[in-house]
Amino acid sequence: MAVLVVLETLATAAAIRELGGPRADLDQDLRALAAANLAAGAAGAVAGCGSITATSAALAAGGRGRLAAATRGLVILGALAGLGPLVALLPQAVLAGVILGTAWNMLDPGALRPLRTGTGSHRLTDAAVMVVVAGVAVGWSLAAAVAIGVTLAVLAFTASMARGVVRRAWRNPGGRSRTRRPAWAEALLLRAGERIEVVELEGALFFGSADAVALHVERAAESGAEAVILDFGRVTRVDLSGARQIARLLARPPGGRARILLAGLRQGAPARDDMAALGVLAAVPAAAVFETLEEALVSVEAEVLAMAPDAPDGALAPLDALTGLGLEEDTARRLLDAMTEERFAPGELVLRRGEEPEALYVILDGCADVVIPRPGPGNATLRVATTTPGAVMGEMGVLTGGRRTADVRARSALRCLRLSSATLARLEREDPAAGAALLRAIARQIDSNLRMANTTIATLER
Repeated sequence: MAVLVVLETLATAAAIRELGGPRADLDQDLRALAAANLAAGAAGAVAGCGSITATSAALAAGGRGRLAAATRGLVILGALAGLGPLVALLPQAVLAGVILGTAWNMLDPGALRPLRTGTGSHRLTDAAVMVVVAGVAVGWSLAAAVAIGVTLAVLAFTASMARGVVRRAWRNPGGRSRTRRPAWAEALLLRAGERIEVVELEGALFFGSADAVALHVERAAESGAEAVILDFGRVTRVDLSGARQIARLLARPPGGRARILLAGLRQGAPARDDMAALGVLAAVPAAAVFETLEEALVSVEAEVLAMAPDAPDGALAPLDALTGLGLEEDTARRLLDAMTEERFAPGELVLRRGEEPEALYVILDGCADVVIPRPGPGNATLRVATTTPGAVMGEMGVLTGGRRTADVRARSALRCLRLSSATLARLEREDPAAGAALLRAIARQIDSNLRMANTTIATLER
């Protein structure tokens, strides 16, 4: 009964706001209601609460504030005291008609809208809850109807959350990192793409939804995924059951071979804070936890490349770097005679946005970041790519003649081959075959970059 009283009072307060009435102080109203009902119980009276019907009638008649409520109470008291014997003479059919009419007037058509506009499963669930609550209220009691209705609503919400925790999942290349690699590495990663799956989670990971994640990972492993990355970037809450389920997946991966990685666990992220507070994060291997999805992708890609037979180990020899672009060895040797080797310290600017394109570079050792200004105030930048040994930098400006559109900064100690624009123009005149071969190699890399960008954009727009 206490729950029914509270819910009816809160519903009355909401009705007042919808009808344009004043906003109620709910804490004050509930405290006053509790004190009044305690006094009523001590005096042998029936518990009371806010009434939607009486409130709506008072607002329609222009009543506002405590005076309207006190007037209504006095009128009812006077009616009961003076007209009680007459009311007792009314036929039950008349009283039943009054109650049915009141119930009909209290019916809110808006409450039935989900039954018309919701999805099929949601419509059936809402209809079932309404029918059960109405049946229990008529056949048993209002208090039981409220208790059963709240229980059913909680169970329905838990079931819906369990179904929706996996926002989406995809295999490579749509989940590829922003790392640019030579053609052989790109081709290898594309072939290995079906063995890497990214699972993006959202909402709360709790006892009702953790099993859905475990089931998805099991099915991914059964369908050939060797690495499954769980992205927690959109997870708002992790309870103990959800955290333990994730820990069990890491300790006993499905099939005994799939590697499970956790991404999106930045410092200060809700999911990371919850898992750390529950003591689960400390039990997870540090190599399986990443602050961003890209860091996890880079780790998986590095493992794929490391397992490749005859894969270069770190730095490239100048001739190997050029043949890795698809050039014939004799053509590569002729190009080497026209190129120079340059070095850059970590953090040093290699290419500057807005400058005239003077040269292109082929990385031999180290890596560099391609960054552009981030929209908005301030000097924040956005890293759009990272180039590695065997990749070409600055090729678009040399080919189009337009100014640089991004900065390229050395992330580590960088060693490159440099081919100036003037030298490339001379090669096209004096050694057309070598110049054309280099341009075809650059075109292949641009084509690979564009294909990957298109696939990533299509994935993000799902």
